[in-house]
Amino acid sequence: MSQIALQFFQRYWLALVALGTSGALLILFFFNPAETSWYPHCILHEVTGWHCPSCGALRAGHLLLHGEFAAALSMNLLAVCLLPVSLAVYSYRRFSRGEGLGFRVPIVSRPVVWLFWLTVGAFWIMRNIDIAPLNWLAP
Repeated sequence: MSQIALQFFQRYWLALVALGTSGALLILFFFNPAETSWYPHCILHEVTGWHCPSCGALRAGHLLLHGEFAAALSMNLLAVCLLPVSLAVYSYRRFSRGEGLGFRVPIVSRPVVWLFWLTVGAFWIMRNIDIAPLNWLAP
């Protein structure tokens, strides 16, 4: 990467991230993943019929952007619950250190990472068990 491009990125990275995020959220707001065919499909679900931990997350995001919280929870409970938690953890770690909106990615402790992956794994297993009350975890 050239020096000029690197300086541009270092100076305007937050604006670039905000612009990209805003564009993605606008697309998700105006185009329903349940009704359009150009969104990516889950390969695991198409091949095996199993729901991966992120199956239904795009539909949940679309529903959240339209204020339909209960419907979003029914699409992907884990994604909807982890979104505010992850934003709160990220914000707390950044601002408690006085880093503000710096470019560094915060280091998360090993137990938190293990808890995250155990939660994702348990959710993955439970949403593929076709017994009530676990079958309502599937999208």
